[in-house]
Amino acid sequence: MKEIKLSIDGKDYNFSLGLGFFGEVTEYTGIGIEDIYPEVEKNPMKWIPLLMYCSAKYSCYLDNIEPDFTLRELVAAIHNEEDGINSVKTTSFMVALNKSMTKDVPVEKGDSQEPKKK
Repeated sequence: MKEIKLSIDGKDYNFSLGLGFFGEVTEYTGIGIEDIYPEVEKNPMKWIPLLMYCSAKYSCYLDNIEPDFTLRELVAAIHNEEDGINSVKTTSFMVALNKSMTKDVPVEKGDSQEPKKK
């Protein structure tokens, strides 16, 4: 299970970063997985908290508990953190998210970035 635990504005959250999380994001937003990162780049103030919300919500689902927070409450908690959206907490989440998308991804033979020798 790919998961990260963070305390944001004094409240502990578990963030699931597995396949189910990505399904939650696509269902909640109506966009495809391939469109997530372009949206984050265009508007990180909206999308990072949204991804964190979907991740924490899915973690609650996995633990068979009802979320005790809303998107609005999580956004407020992030806002209350020192440095807000640029806080260590949101950065840690995004690093974990990036790792979850690239860790253990098989590399096909012939996909080397090295130029071929003549």
